[in-house]
Amino acid sequence: MDKFTGDGIMAVFGAPAALEDHAFALVWPRWTCRRRWKAWERRSITETDAPLQLRVGLNSGEVIAGEVGSGPFTYTAIGEQVGMAQRMESVAPAVG
Repeated sequence: MDKFTGDGIMAVFGAPAALEDHAFALVWPRWTCRRRWKAWERRSITETDAPLQLRVGLNSGEVIAGEVGSGPFTYTAIGEQVGMAQRMESVAPAVG
């Protein structure tokens, strides 16, 4: 888990040490999250009458990962692949 971005979450796999199965490590939590999302959505509609929606952007590639900034807990990933994942998330159809 890298950071919370408003109502979003950024997760980084394969940093600081490369993972041989990085694609599987990336997709598995997304699949699990979507499965659990349905249960949370049913509860949300029951309790608030407002459906929750989930969008996911996944991308794989080389990034710059490390301590960025001067505050505590500043380890993150930056680069073209991070931006691409964010853009894919922003146009993905909502689940829910």
